[in-house]
Amino acid sequence: MPDHTHLVLLRHRYEIEKLVIQLKGDATRRLRSDGRHPFQDLPPDDSGRLPCMWGRSSWDIYLNTPQEVIQKIAYVRKNPLRAGLPEQEWSFVTEYLAT
Repeated sequence: MPDHTHLVLLRHRYEIEKLVIQLKGDATRRLRSDGRHPFQDLPPDDSGRLPCMWGRSSWDIYLNTPQEVIQKIAYVRKNPLRAGLPEQEWSFVTEYLAT
């Protein structure tokens, strides 16, 4: 989405708050290196950083059943379509297999 992100992630060894910080940092570096950072035309601060494009927090929901996971994946996949955007396909997305 142009102004927010939805992710359905497998539980990780990192606490979700730390994982979100890592994801935001990696995404920022990638956008900057690709020349797509939304504030790339503004002057960096004294440490070379551009203004932060992320909100201060995240909205974290824990999914505990296969049905919840399937429902949230469907929501995330349909979100761009509801906004009039094309369907998204990402090389790093793997199929969810309920166990």
